[in-house]
Amino acid sequence: MFVISDTEELQMTFRVLYDTFEIPIQLLDNNGNVLWKYPIDFTPSPVLATSACHNAFHVPIIHSTDTLENYFFIHLNKPLKGTVIVGPSVYSKLSEDHLLSLINDLPITNTNRFIGYYQSLPVLNKQKLIQTSALFYFVLFKRHLDVETIMKQNKMLEPCIPPEQTALSLSEKRQNVTFHYGRCFEKKLLQAIKDGKKDQVLNCLLNLPENGSFGTLSKKSFVRNQKNICIAAITLATRAAMEGGVNPELAYTLSDLFIQSLEEFKEIKDIEKLMENALCTFAERVAEEKGQTYSIAVTTCQNYIFKHLYEEITLKDLSDLVDLNPCYLSVLFKKEVGISLTEFIQKSKIEEAKNLLTLTNDSLTEIYAWLNFTDQSYFTKIFKKFTGLTPKQYRILHSVHT
Repeated sequence: MFVISDTEELQMTFRVLYDTFEIPIQLLDNNGNVLWKYPIDFTPSPVLATSACHNAFHVPIIHSTDTLENYFFIHLNKPLKGTVIVGPSVYSKLSEDHLLSLINDLPITNTNRFIGYYQSLPVLNKQKLIQTSALFYFVLFKRHLDVETIMKQNKMLEPCIPPEQTALSLSEKRQNVTFHYGRCFEKKLLQAIKDGKKDQVLNCLLNLPENGSFGTLSKKSFVRNQKNICIAAITLATRAAMEGGVNPELAYTLSDLFIQSLEEFKEIKDIEKLMENALCTFAERVAEEKGQTYSIAVTTCQNYIFKHLYEEITLKDLSDLVDLNPCYLSVLFKKEVGISLTEFIQKSKIEEAKNLLTLTNDSLTEIYAWLNFTDQSYFTKIFKKFTGLTPKQYRILHSVHT
């Protein structure tokens, strides 16, 4: 429930918050008209109309632009109606080279003014931006929200928030990643992958050092620059995952899939979504391998399965490979791994199908055929057995192309 009773009290609250955080604050009515703004001489972006999606979630909504500006929105309902917009800010100070590559992607005529504008923006990394939004929310509603809750609700909101139009093309969910933040940050992130700790990977991405500088791997195009950074990140993460125990064939296959998918993207939000997905996937794969010690015969079978997922794999093939009686191999495998060879093959193929559904636009018909399932009905049945979802449902929830 909104606890501020009149417009004068709300204006005073905004003034205090601006004086404290030195980050621009605006209040828009439901028609998108700017009612108040602090500082008074702040020139806001064009109207940002709130949508029905915004109204459905009574939490701060994080918005970022393809040109690195970050905002959060808080919807007001009763007794005052409208939307509070706080921002812009940036996650870290931007180097001049990085801004010049950004300018090459935009119709900018006054380069010095553009660079000066970005250098004047307040710096809050993603964690601090979300924490600040939680504080604003508490001041307005006297209700505590933690960072995890805000992130979860924003994740739910992603599919239904249309890109808002501003002078510099507002879009969804911006997070900047670079490997020029210093050896300490890079080592911490890669160690988290090597240890199989997904939560620490996410924490690193949330808490990028504010005084870091972005790597400039392309001066001609900002999108190309971000793709190059993503490729570098995936390459390093692949090595860390292998050091953590992930089968090299599996690690390289994942790496290839991520990079191939990356090259299809033209929007920053898609590149960054893939970046986070890739690093977290490698950490998850390491976690699965931790604590698993198998006999040479079982390990050999697993490696063969990983290398031949797109072929028909039979018990005879595997028993011949390790020179063991088929019945004995079946019993040994289930004893060590906990599931039968058939189930392991199915599970491995479904994991590959999940990657294809997430990272490509390949049709279900192509995917089940490539992975040697007899028909789509059987593929769907096995997929649902291991995931609880149909392939179509899984793609809707996880595809990086949405």
